[in-house]
Amino acid sequence: MEIITAVLIGSLLAVVLLWLLLGREKRNTLPGPYGVPILGYIPFMGSKPYVTFQELAKRYGPVYTVQMQK
Repeated sequence: MEIITAVLIGSLLAVVLLWLLLGREKRNTLPGPYGVPILGYIPFMGSKPYVTFQELAKRYGPVYTVQMQK
């Protein structure tokens, strides 16, 4: 049972690592922050999202992209 658990956790970590390495290719998209898989940028928004958007605008400019997923 311990071997099966180790293999499953290792496989999951490998998939996440590959997604992070290969998913960050430069595409013809707007600049913006990367989010967490499945959750997007929602965990980093805080209680006042408008403040976070203002900070992102200072960093990336007036036009940027944010991945919001549920």
